[in-house]
Amino acid sequence: MKAEQGAILIPTYEERENIGGLIDKIRDISQELTIIVIDDNSPDNTAEVVIQKQKVFKNLHLISREKKLGLGAAYIHGMKQAISMGFNFIITMDSDFSHDPEVIPDMILALQNSDAVVGSRYVKGGGIKNWPVHRKLMSAAANLLLRLILKTRVKDSTSGYRCIRTKLLEKINYSAIRSQGYSFLYEMLYKMRQAGARITEIPIIFIDRKFGFTKISKTEIYKALLSMFRLRF
Repeated sequence: MKAEQGAILIPTYEERENIGGLIDKIRDISQELTIIVIDDNSPDNTAEVVIQKQKVFKNLHLISREKKLGLGAAYIHGMKQAISMGFNFIITMDSDFSHDPEVIPDMILALQNSDAVVGSRYVKGGGIKNWPVHRKLMSAAANLLLRLILKTRVKDSTSGYRCIRTKLLEKINYSAIRSQGYSFLYEMLYKMRQAGARITEIPIIFIDRKFGFTKISKTEIYKALLSMFRLRF
């Protein structure tokens, strides 16, 4: 039986300090997985780092977009590319080392009995490092609210570290997802659950970035709340 082939999707915006090291780390773990970086015309020339890495790694692809169009649009662009290339599954992850690449083999293993796997901070063995208390409280409260309102039954609906079968993406019509920013993540889960998908959570330790800056703003939080109620009501 032919082994399933997968692609890792990594959206970037001003991640020059992180992306090269992350690519190296992923390659240390697996030479088989294809990496697709989706860069939103980063002013710090993040794309140039990827271009240099392409000289070393053949299974590394770069999608350069004209401007910053949002996390959701970046993932949709990457998913379209992965599906057109015939991959059986995709992995989504942050570009700043907050998602440990060492977990990738565990996610792929868990996918054998699932349609989607979520790297969760809120199951046994999971956790968060280097976040202030108020951020931990906000994250926990948001995920509790999502479980109550959207009935996803997933403990970490805002985790961007996921492994998903491409057949499921096509089934939920992923390209029609309206949400942008981080609300895209839980709208995807909501649609997966509506489609009857088998979703598994495995523990991860989320580590706050060492380099660069977070892309979450107050406006993003307000939009996420509005999207939650739009989906439910």
